[in-house]
Amino acid sequence: MTILTDTFRKARKSWNCHECRRRIQPGETYHLQTVADSGTIASYRTCGQCQEMRLVVSDDFEFHGEEFLLDETIRDWAETRGASAMRIYAWWRRQWRDRCGVPLPLDRLRTLLPDEALALAA
Repeated sequence: MTILTDTFRKARKSWNCHECRRRIQPGETYHLQTVADSGTIASYRTCGQCQEMRLVVSDDFEFHGEEFLLDETIRDWAETRGASAMRIYAWWRRQWRDRCGVPLPLDRLRTLLPDEALALAA
């Protein structure tokens, strides 16, 4: 697999996050990765919250940039980290929205992450 594009962009239209499946809204910053593999080219867009989780989880699970977050990966990470991590897992399962459908701001996610995880991701 060859990575052709690996950049952050500001959305001009709505996209689906490849990892949590929520809609990335216009004005949000997202991660774009375009890859070529076996003669096909594919683009993957990841919301800021999933990108932040990818950085944190990758330090614990030998996670590689060309792979994507899976439910069981985040669940395993959360189970080893305790109650606050399980709350983050619940946010991920709800596509980063609370019970009323209000999106979780990226800066609020950073306050919920364990301090040692933030230090590793920095």
